[in-house]
Amino acid sequence: MLSIILFDRIHDLYKFEWIKNEETTTTVICPNPRAADDFRNRILGVNTAVSAINDTKNFTVITISKFVADELKKGFGNQLDSLRKNKSDLMIYLGTVWKKYFPELSFEVFDQVFNLFTTFRSYTLEFSLIEEILKEYDKTVADGICIFWQVLDSLAIVDEHKSYSILSEAYRINDHQVYRDKYFSGEGFNNIVFWGFTQLTAIQVDFLKALGIRHNVFIPFQESVYRESMNSDWINWLDAVEVNVAGKKEVEKVLDMTVFPAGRMNEYIDRTVDFSLTSTIVDVYLAERCPSVEQINEFPLDGLFFKAKNNFFHGQLNMIMEFFSEKYYFSGESVVETEQLYSDLDKIIKDELEKKDYRKIKICLLFKQTIDKWENISDENRMVDYFCLKLLANVCELDLPRVFSSPLLQKKPGGRISGIEELERFDQNALNIVCVTSRYSTLKSTVEKHEPKVMEFLKSIGPLHRSEFEFLILKNRLTDILQSDGAILFIENGLVDFDVGWNQVIGDFERVNISEISSVEKTKAVDLLAEDPVVDGNTVKRISASRLQAYMDCPRKYYFSYVDSLGGKISLHNSLMPDQLGILEHLTVEDYIKEYDLLDRRSVRKIAQKNLERYLGDNGIILDNYRKESYLREIVDYSSNGILPLLQIKAADGNTELKFEKEFSDKKNSDMFFGRLDCLIENTNMMGIVDFKRSAASIPRVGDLMNMEKIQLWFYLNHNSQYLDRISFYGFCCLSDVEKSVIFCSSESVYNRLKEIKFMGEKRIIKRILEPKEFIAGYSLHEEKIVERMKKENNYDPIPATSDVCKYCQVKNLCSRSVIQDEKDV
Repeated sequence: MLSIILFDRIHDLYKFEWIKNEETTTTVICPNPRAADDFRNRILGVNTAVSAINDTKNFTVITISKFVADELKKGFGNQLDSLRKNKSDLMIYLGTVWKKYFPELSFEVFDQVFNLFTTFRSYTLEFSLIEEILKEYDKTVADGICIFWQVLDSLAIVDEHKSYSILSEAYRINDHQVYRDKYFSGEGFNNIVFWGFTQLTAIQVDFLKALGIRHNVFIPFQESVYRESMNSDWINWLDAVEVNVAGKKEVEKVLDMTVFPAGRMNEYIDRTVDFSLTSTIVDVYLAERCPSVEQINEFPLDGLFFKAKNNFFHGQLNMIMEFFSEKYYFSGESVVETEQLYSDLDKIIKDELEKKDYRKIKICLLFKQTIDKWENISDENRMVDYFCLKLLANVCELDLPRVFSSPLLQKKPGGRISGIEELERFDQNALNIVCVTSRYSTLKSTVEKHEPKVMEFLKSIGPLHRSEFEFLILKNRLTDILQSDGAILFIENGLVDFDVGWNQVIGDFERVNISEISSVEKTKAVDLLAEDPVVDGNTVKRISASRLQAYMDCPRKYYFSYVDSLGGKISLHNSLMPDQLGILEHLTVEDYIKEYDLLDRRSVRKIAQKNLERYLGDNGIILDNYRKESYLREIVDYSSNGILPLLQIKAADGNTELKFEKEFSDKKNSDMFFGRLDCLIENTNMMGIVDFKRSAASIPRVGDLMNMEKIQLWFYLNHNSQYLDRISFYGFCCLSDVEKSVIFCSSESVYNRLKEIKFMGEKRIIKRILEPKEFIAGYSLHEEKIVERMKKENNYDPIPATSDVCKYCQVKNLCSRSVIQDEKDV
């Protein structure tokens, strides 16, 4: 029988009083190993639960994949072993098929079709049902799904969804004796509990229904979520008996909430909670689904246990990919024999044995195994092109060991710190703390949506994957925790106003006790120079445009940036900063122009990918596939915007020479002034200087340029004076939107020529002609005065030119002017 066990608070569930037959074997099935470990530890720590089940030997907690594998083994022995394929094996098989039918299409297209194919199979294994809705998709997508389906059916391959279907059919055999003898060795009914599932597919729902014919199947589910669910949600497709484990208690929902300013969570937690006075366990939940070790280490309390994912092997896998890409595919080769790849991997293994780099050795061995699988499918797979290399790397990534980081604690941990994916392990007797900052992901996740006609069809054959339903489950679990005795929500100031999810969570409480910002003593910013003036003497040794601009913006900002530097550039290991993307885009423009005369986005992508992989490897940055593809697309798009106008210039005059990152050649002041021109353009008719900017926000307003409040452009011209007599145009190229570029022209004829070839589009070429030599003469005097003032400076007073200077200054919290400004704001 299939029963939905409705509970109000999660601790009601752990008593296990709803399992009537205490002598029967009980198996708890969880969606993943993490959930299984949490449930096992939680349930064995509750005496009432253990006594209710009576004998812990008859109580097991396993994952659903292990349960399915065991059931297939019971019913079919080894018959299905050769036919069963996990995701990585399936990807290899279908990748081979894709290469045969769509040899020109990229791995990214294959990956999209593969994922859509597996999504449809989670609804039904009958292709005739899916065939009609494929008309809503591109022909390539539809054909790919059709071919993949035919391959699995013709080869009788048993994927994850087919495994569920085979077992469902076996469970439904009418003769119980035949069922027991032919398919399974166990006798009688068992108790089977499905716990921790936020989503079940149509195939899984049918599997549970069939399993309920042969066993007592229980699905614990929070009653408040159940009552708010829709007919399209999986819980309503089960057709199960409803059982309440405890009557709902009407109690006032009260929330204790502390609001803290951005960037000061640790300070407020440390000041608000005296951990030394509490003898209870402290459980901390960070409002992030999979918090990193860095995020966990931000919490100001030692002695807590945690388990965080560690990308232990991914950096080495990227290095192997980069090695093959550079050696072959980026050097002109289109295909490589597998024997050559084996040889390369053996050489790497030999070298790394001497260095004792066992991670790289593990990756190389896994790569060899993956190549072997690939090669054995078809003789044609002995030749590996770039598509195949990306496929093999993707399969390796799926098969990599899952590595986690945990603390080494000398004594029993005083609690646990985790993300919101572990809310179901909630202990009402612990001190529960939930932390929320704007740097965490939003509560409401997004689910891939299909076309309306497709959604309507899928809704008719199975439950929809609805993000709002998942959020409902998450919201009620958070509410359950936050209304426990002593629980505290620490949330960043203002976050409730723009995060709809947290707004709804807090809105569920009837009374909210808020600790205002003023309730915690505010740390005053300290003026580090107020009592400790700069030592006398000239600190100006060399000057660049950015240094000069910083001094003009604010002497105090210049001091902390270049005289007594406070910290360096921010560098993250799992994402790229804007300045890093700018470097890659500049480099891609330069590399492409050196090699090609026409714009071809595929070639741009090839160069961009090579540069990205090298940069990630050199800087130890590890990106997931989604983020890497997102960055790559930006680099391709932005670089193409920079490449096109340069190719237009080259096409207009075949003698055009382009020089990138050209160093200044100011002979008069070569020791003091330094910098580089992004691009110097020179041909028989014109000479131009172009500086690349990622976005329009980085390009100065024309008024600020003319008033010499922004000096980068004039600084470049002033210290490359040998070009002033010949310069034709100069300015900024906006890589995100070339039409927002700003270019000055030295004459009417130059302007007309640039307009004729549609250089940078037509909208933002400045019609007003500005002869550089005359303007630079005035600027040069202006610059001399500023430099002289810099040389004599010894106070570095905080005198910002505009309020924006303070807003984006890295030392605003150390500045006396910032203190005054903060007090006014308060």
